[in-house]
Amino acid sequence: MNVSFIKKRWLLSCLFAFACSACNPYSTASDNTQQLQLAEWKAARQKHSLECIDSARLILKDGDIITRTGNDFTSQGLRQLCQLDATYSHCGIVSISDSNIYVYHALGGEINPDQKLKKETLGNFCDALDNLGFGVFRFPLTADQNGKLHKLLSHHYAAGLPFDMKFDLHTDTAMYCSEFVYKMLEQASAYGFRFRKDTLNGLAYVAPDRIFLHPRCSEIRRYVY
Repeated sequence: MNVSFIKKRWLLSCLFAFACSACNPYSTASDNTQQLQLAEWKAARQKHSLECIDSARLILKDGDIITRTGNDFTSQGLRQLCQLDATYSHCGIVSISDSNIYVYHALGGEINPDQKLKKETLGNFCDALDNLGFGVFRFPLTADQNGKLHKLLSHHYAAGLPFDMKFDLHTDTAMYCSEFVYKMLEQASAYGFRFRKDTLNGLAYVAPDRIFLHPRCSEIRRYVY
């Protein structure tokens, strides 16, 4: 087969492929439509999440417990540790200062490189890019208990409390998310609140549902994006 014939055959193949794509643009049009629909869905979801967060601002009180449902693989695994209600994978404590709403929470992983206790805005904590929704729950804290709670939060944040990678409840030098929340509530209430522990392979732990389903905890509202 000579070179000239091969070149002609290659050229005809290119022209045929070009003609097919020009005469049958449906796949490209379909892709564009899907991308547009996805963009519209994301925009609507983001708008709804911001409305949920604005709604929560009106009902949140100092010392409330806030939970969230992470949308990543790790969060899905953590939810399975809950024995009664696997809705939420993470939790923190609300602090309101000068009308600004913050959330103290213990977080590990790549999202928190220094592994220290975080204090971030409500909007960041509940961001729809990383979460499927959140919930607001409340313990009947007295003014004195709430004051002690805030002193504990400020102390641990200033000290840079590290995330507990060993998930060891026997030490207070490092804590994971629900460990931090339940221990702060116990200490602030002078152990008036006690939390049930579950075990996995001999390791005792406290999952988020043992906090927000506590007999003395009230559900204020759940939000789903």
